[in-house]
Amino acid sequence: MSWLSRLRGMWQQDRVEKDLDDELRSHIEMRTTDNTAAGMTPEEAGYDARRPFGNVSLLKEDTRAIDVIGWLDTTVRDVQYAVRLLRKSPGFTLAGVLTLALGVIGTTLVITAYDAIALRTLAVRDSKSLAVLKRDLRKGGESTTFSEAEYHTLSDGSQVFEGVIAETGYDTLLAQLPGTGQKKLVEPRQVLVKLVSGNYFSVLGVNAIAGRIFTEQANHGAEPVAILSYSSWQRRFRGDPAVLVQSVVLYGTPVTIIGIAPRDFIGTGLPPVPPDLWLPLGMQTRIEPGRDLARYRDESRLRVVGRFRPDVSAQQAHAELTAIVQRFETNRGLEQVTSAIKTDPPAFVIEKGNPQFQSLAALLVVSFGMVLLISCANLANFFLARATARRREMAVRGALGAGRGRLIQQLLTEGVLIGLAAGALTLIVAPLLCDFIWREIQSRIMFRFSDLYVFSFRFSPGGWVLVWTMVVSIASGLLFSVLGAVHCTSGNSYEALQGHIAQWTTNRGKLRLNARDVLIAVQVVFSAVLLANAGLVARGMARGQKVFPGFDTEQVIDIEFSGLESAGIDKAQTAALREQLVRRFSALPDVTGVAFADHVPLLGAGTTTVAEPGKAAEQAFDNQISPSFFSVFGIPILRGRDFTAADAASRASVVIITESTAQHLWPRQDALGRIIWLGEAQTPAQVVGVVQDTRTVVL
Repeated sequence: MSWLSRLRGMWQQDRVEKDLDDELRSHIEMRTTDNTAAGMTPEEAGYDARRPFGNVSLLKEDTRAIDVIGWLDTTVRDVQYAVRLLRKSPGFTLAGVLTLALGVIGTTLVITAYDAIALRTLAVRDSKSLAVLKRDLRKGGESTTFSEAEYHTLSDGSQVFEGVIAETGYDTLLAQLPGTGQKKLVEPRQVLVKLVSGNYFSVLGVNAIAGRIFTEQANHGAEPVAILSYSSWQRRFRGDPAVLVQSVVLYGTPVTIIGIAPRDFIGTGLPPVPPDLWLPLGMQTRIEPGRDLARYRDESRLRVVGRFRPDVSAQQAHAELTAIVQRFETNRGLEQVTSAIKTDPPAFVIEKGNPQFQSLAALLVVSFGMVLLISCANLANFFLARATARRREMAVRGALGAGRGRLIQQLLTEGVLIGLAAGALTLIVAPLLCDFIWREIQSRIMFRFSDLYVFSFRFSPGGWVLVWTMVVSIASGLLFSVLGAVHCTSGNSYEALQGHIAQWTTNRGKLRLNARDVLIAVQVVFSAVLLANAGLVARGMARGQKVFPGFDTEQVIDIEFSGLESAGIDKAQTAALREQLVRRFSALPDVTGVAFADHVPLLGAGTTTVAEPGKAAEQAFDNQISPSFFSVFGIPILRGRDFTAADAASRASVVIITESTAQHLWPRQDALGRIIWLGEAQTPAQVVGVVQDTRTVVL
């Protein structure tokens, strides 16, 4: 019989059953008639007619296997029977589904978070061939910024890249934007911009969804144009297509919007924040009159990204790039600061090789993996308890001719259905939980960032995560129902028919353990480990809240000013603005002090090099502050004095260092009056004070 005919027979089982019954009845009636004609009594004739056929049910199953696809028919019947049994035991079904779903949901959330943070790739062409350049410094440390001159040298001289692009960091500018549905400009507001090379979009393989992208000529800045990000288009212009070819005024310079970037495009990542506008590097002097990147060609402020050629290895690229940069430094008579050029793949949110991230990810995976194992062990206990109650049923079915393998298959089908239901529940609940968690993160954490920073981040299960969820759910239901299935069909059938209860035991001397005891022990051990881990994490968080950072964190307000230099405000005007703000803020009744600083502790820090005269330089955090900074933050001056207004007015080359810095540079000696060299220019500065150590970057 062909497969098609057998498959057709599955959908016509009622007809097949009727034909089979009719055929068997016809054979029996014919044989009974012959026996009666031979002189047998009707009872003897009927018995003799039925005896050759043996077990009619088994015969019908064998015949059915010929007419239909046996294993598929068996599976369908097992599923139908299992559904009926599970519907008759709603308590067991609900408990099993919820128990397994609890563990699967937790692991799904962790995998979803890891996928969104570490595995998501940039929305560009062949992101795996992109490489972010970084340099190892001879004095220690590394840097990911290059000068414009270095960028052009790498772009023109490198043979390992198909294309090389450059971009600045985020800049905040004041802009007059066209109003929605009208060409009239609205009041100036802050926008987030990035200056990029003219080949930025073409090398990344990204086209505008409306309008066009930059051309190579954009590097010269002759054409003041910009590309609008999708999020800014939706947020600021409500998706109005009329915004194309309209102008944005940046510090008096009209800039034409020529294109809109795709929805998922954020640039080269890290962080996943698209700027409002991408501008050509050549427009630097037109929109930021206070800075001239072409004039200060040695200023390292560009992030350089290249696209590897198909036949280039990483080792070959590193060797060539290092030679190009070192030759550039030599030819320009610069200090040899680069020891090697290396490359890293671009990251969407965080580098996969980040050790802190890997540790946290491993902790979460192990923790929620234990939760899943506890759920599975609990599910196995449910199946064991159910198996104990059904041993008599299995014994009866076995006595009627059902094989043990057939009974186990039926019981495993119930486990698969439990897993399938748990997976389906997870597919419903997990996206809802992801959405809730992301909204909570946005409301409780993201609000601390400026509203300019719109994170392009999707915390939702992707396709492969959903497939993984279903596979894990079904596999868990199948594997952990095996114990109950084997237990239910093992032992002496006679004792099972008499109602005796069998237990699996493990003998070790005088110790007798059954399978249920082992499962409970596993749950207790894993639960204890999880509780211990949770306690350690909670204690760590509590200690982190109590750590004294070295300065007063209460009743201090941070107000950030940016873009002054870019707006053409010179240093004299900036100083006058600061004096005016100090007077006005100090006049407020609830204000006890006002200070200015380039960086606020724990919210960022600058870096420089520090060296004693004639000794090697070392990296150190630095911060340019006003005289009242230490008093505002409650940082005690241990020795020496604070900065004074006279120091600022005379631009005196003085410095205040922390206690740990003083001990590092001059162990068991007085640091006051010492001279140190600061920065690459090795500017001499005199130590006039030593302050208490503070937490600068992390607690």
